[in-house]
Amino acid sequence: MIIVKLLGSIQKTVNTNTLYIDEPNASISYIMSYLRNHAIEPDLIDEKNFLIAINGIESSLFPKGESVIKSGDTVTVASLVHGG
Repeated sequence: MIIVKLLGSIQKTVNTNTLYIDEPNASISYIMSYLRNHAIEPDLIDEKNFLIAINGIESSLFPKGESVIKSGDTVTVASLVHGG
């Protein structure tokens, strides 16, 4: 099971702060598609508007194609733009 923690405005868009994906592995694009499928307003889910971390490591630090998310991993999706 993959745990997806949501921070910031994406919590309202998906209407939760934590999701559990029962898959042995997944990609970031799969996670984003999963979020769109569970969102109140799917058009607001665009990968470039979020910081995505896998087990606390920002996903852009992984070599291209190596950001495979496995069962037991925690993915954190945080909105880049937020109010203060």
